[in-house]
Amino acid sequence: MTSIIIPAHNEEFYISKCLEPLLEYTSKYHELQIIVICNNCIDNTVSIVKSFEPIVICIDTDIASKTNAINEGEKIANSYPRIYLDADIILNINSIEAIIKLFSNKNCLAGSVEAKMDFSNSSFFVKAFYDIWLSLPYCKAGMIGSGIYALSEKGRSRFGEFPDIIADDGYVRCLFNENERMITKGNFSLVTAPYDLFSLIKIKTRSRLGRYQLKDKFPNLLVNETKDYQGVVKRHLFNFTLWPKLIIYLGVNTVSRLRAKYQYLTKQTKWERDDSNRSKKNKKALFISSCGGHWKQMRRLEPAFEGVIKYYASTDSGYAQFVPNEIFYSLPDASMWNKFRLIWQAVSVLWLLIKTRPDVVITTGASVGFFALFFAKKLNIKTIWLDSLANAENMSLSGIKVRPYADLWLTQWEHLAKPKGPHFYGAVL
Repeated sequence: MTSIIIPAHNEEFYISKCLEPLLEYTSKYHELQIIVICNNCIDNTVSIVKSFEPIVICIDTDIASKTNAINEGEKIANSYPRIYLDADIILNINSIEAIIKLFSNKNCLAGSVEAKMDFSNSSFFVKAFYDIWLSLPYCKAGMIGSGIYALSEKGRSRFGEFPDIIADDGYVRCLFNENERMITKGNFSLVTAPYDLFSLIKIKTRSRLGRYQLKDKFPNLLVNETKDYQGVVKRHLFNFTLWPKLIIYLGVNTVSRLRAKYQYLTKQTKWERDDSNRSKKNKKALFISSCGGHWKQMRRLEPAFEGVIKYYASTDSGYAQFVPNEIFYSLPDASMWNKFRLIWQAVSVLWLLIKTRPDVVITTGASVGFFALFFAKKLNIKTIWLDSLANAENMSLSGIKVRPYADLWLTQWEHLAKPKGPHFYGAVL
């Protein structure tokens, strides 16, 4: 048997996804004792967990503390190795089996799997940060960022109750040197990355605050921890393609460090977590185009996006009157003959995308639409280009240039359609 302890606070969005592979493993091997401790939940987490009883043991406590929840689970856990799993983490059967097999090596006192990030709803800035962060030797060594760690019986005997601190994983990791903790290779936990930059800064602030707590309460433990930030900069300094990502990484680290230091000095040891992906949000669509026929044709696409939050943007500020119940943004007009205006338009479009963070961008052109799709693709936003009906003989210049950045590339003339695009599904006029 293996005991799995899962502390859960308001995890109705993730808890079923977390439990399903564990239940599948149990149905095949009958080797898991699954304990979920719902701590001060005010959503449907408790009822969801109880629906899996008696296979899953549900403990409901009013104390909103992760480490207290773990200690409550420890009271009834009866097997080793003992796995500690965050409720928003997903393991597959192979990863469960791999982490259990780690402890067939008697030298293994603590173990974990590698972290695999799900960036499907994350911005370019979030992905850029993790591209650097995941490359650090500190992260590759395991038991950090994966949302799961496990202990052998001998490893667990190294300490008593979990202390009342933020960084329970950091505390456990510091108890073991590199020869005592191991990580599986090729097996992962699926970790949902934050949605946006601010959510990322929140969880990195919490991580840094947890480290300050460790340094304060257990100063001798940190000898097992090394973070070589200067080495990170030096390794990437001469790779110019990584400079934008490195700047983002260092920026997030700086801001989160300052926020954590302020919270630490003012004794605000609050648990900041990423809620950006913990609810089903209404999808957001940005309709953006230049004026005239581009605007009119774009408006004809609205019925296909019923139930979606709509933002509108155009180069004619007067168009706000046509969408009085929606949010409208005015953008500078520009042409290829005025380079300065083009640059200003591009910057304005980029800022609009960062500010609104839509799920999809729809445009009928022209330059403002090109910039929207160009930047949206970099920000991991879905893109749709519908070339204007006026371009009956050839695709527009913007329409041709935008091809690499359009997830859906459309023409309104059937004779212009090609197997690899542009595609034809009809006309709007």
